Formats: sequence, C-alpha cells, structure tokens
Amino acid sequence: MLLLTSATDVIQIVTGSATALDVHASWVDNASGTITPGRTNTEITTATTTTVVTSPAAATQRNVQTMLVTNLSASAGQVTINYFDGTATVTLFSLSLLAGYTVQFAAGSGFTVFTSAGVILSAGATGAIGPTGPAGPQLVSVMQGDQGDEGAPEWGTPTVGANMGTTRSQCAADAKNWAFLGRGTSGAAVRTGVVVWTGTYAQLMVEYFIAGYAGNGIGRILCGNTAPNEAATDCCTALIEGVTPTTTSVSVTGWPTAVNVAAAARYGVMFINNQATFVKRMTGNGQYAGTAPTVVPTMIQHAGMYNNSATSIQQMSFVSFATITTNVIGAAFTTGTYFNVWGRNND
Repeated sequence: MLLLTSATDVIQIVTGSATALDVHASWVDNASGTITPGRTNTEITTATTTTVVTSPAAATQRNVQTMLVTNLSASAGQVTINYFDGTATVTLFSLSLLAGYTVQFAAGSGFTVFTSAGVILSAGATGAIGPTGPAGPQLVSVMQGDQGDEGAPEWGTPTVGANMGTTRSQCAADAKNWAFLGRGTSGAAVRTGVVVWTGTYAQLMVEYFIAGYAGNGIGRILCGNTAPNEAATDCCTALIEGVTPTTTSVSVTGWPTAVNVAAAARYGVMFINNQATFVKRMTGNGQYAGTAPTVVPTMIQHAGMYNNSATSIQQMSFVSFATITTNVIGAAFTTGTYFNVWGRNND
C-alpha cells in the first residue's frame, strides 16, 4: 500500500518528454475511523512534473489502492513515479513506457507492467555468450588470450497463446511473479467460459471487464475446487458503490461486481487469499461510467468471503444474475465481456 499521512505528502509523475499519459488513481481516506473513498483521473501531455494523488486533509490518512498509468502516444517515453513529502523526493518506480503499455500499482501486489495486449511483461532469457577473443602474445607456452565480452541480454517478447507468457515450468525454481492461469470470454450470453487450472496458488488476482448487458444484470465471479455451482449459498459480499454504504449480499453463489442493476460497462480487479485450509477472502475495486469525459466514473469496492476451508479454488466463471441477493440468472452480457485470472504461491 501507499500511505499519505501528512498535508504535504503527494504522489507525482515526472515525464521525460511530451508523452500523452492517462492516469487513474483510487484511494480511501481514514479520518479517525470515518472511511471516505476518492479518485482522480489525470491527462498528461507535456514533459513536466504532475501531482496525480493530492495530500489528505488534516488528521486524515490517505491509502492509495490502485494507480494505472497508460502511454497513449505512438512512441515510448520515460515515466518516473515519485513520493514527495514536501522536502524529500523518493522514486517508487521508473521505466521507459512503450506505446500502449500500462504500469499498474495495486495494494498488495505493488507495480506491474502490462503490454498493449494486456499481458504481464517479464524479462526474456539471457542472451548468447559473445565470441572468444583472439589469443594474446605467446610470451610463454601457457599464456592465453582474453575471453571476449559477454553478449547483451535479449528482452523477450511475450507470446500470446494458451498460457499467454512464460509458464511456471519454464522458470527456474526460485522464479517469482504472477502466472497467467486463463481467460473466460462471453458473446451475447449470460455466462463466460470456465477458467480451470492445476497446481497450488495461495493468492489469486482477477481482472474483469463487462462490455454491457442486454437488459438488467449484475455479473458475479463464481469459484470452486470443481465446476462453480450457480445455485450455491456459500458466498457473501459487502459492497460500496459511489459514496453510500450498501446492503450486503449473503448466502448466494459468487461475488457480485456491482450493487445497482444497470446495463453499463464495468471494469475492476479482485485479490483473493486462496490458502486451502482457510475460508477464501476477497477484496477488490471497480468502476463504471459512460463514455463522455465530462462524467467521472463511479467507484465500487468489494469485500467478500467464500465458505470453503477444505480445498483451494481451481475453477472460476463469470455469470450474470438478476440481483445481488438471489441466484436468479439475469440478462446476457454484451459481446466483449471477459475475465482474466493470475496466480502466485507466496512468491
């Protein structure tokens, strides 16, 4: 997490060139126990220093939950994310952000870079060893020439395929990062395909996008060790949409992505504790809005539980329901709806 605790603490972005960036930041303020969500959307078009998360009010702590920085330009640009406390500037993350790429900060997982295709960027294999240098002067029979320089490492291009990127089996034993587990998509239907994986993943991350609905519907993320049960009563969720605390969703299947039934596009992420011997806990953030830049998105917060302490989650699906309190199927998703799942095992 990123905490702003004084009236001079801010998060700034420094652009090294006139790179067009879209920046979204979401946070929650804690003023003596009173929790208030907030967000900013910032457009950057020049080489400058821009404050993207402002200071909290007096006696208030601001907890930055999510920050997304996307390069809209046709070329790469140097982007540096700094924490400035009024005196000292500390660099949190810096890179040359390629065209169409996004760097994401998420509470609990830190900074991650996504390609324009939505694939997590990772380093490729080490380049080949350079050629051996020529033999040195033969002053004595045992004297040898210098070895040539090692070749420069090659940065791999992520491969789009069944597992979209480097698989765990291709990594060394001490490799660390999120592994892509699968993607579920939907045409004009009430449910996506089911994402199924094997192996142990103590932490899960879900990204979802709802292109819209044919009528009234609320998408839910369903999970299970086997095929998710659309009639189960093993999940509960607390949701906040906008600034109004909302009635909870209890004894239903899956975690709702919204409170209000609306045929609107929605986007969000969820993080899940998937340890097999504990009930599964989920927390996440989302948003929805129209397409006009004059209407700011409405922020959504999720906090849920799946009552299973016997097995880990190994399957997920995305289904439209009519309400957050019943298991009645809702209207079909609009074509373009999808959800992605990543996993890691305490690394």
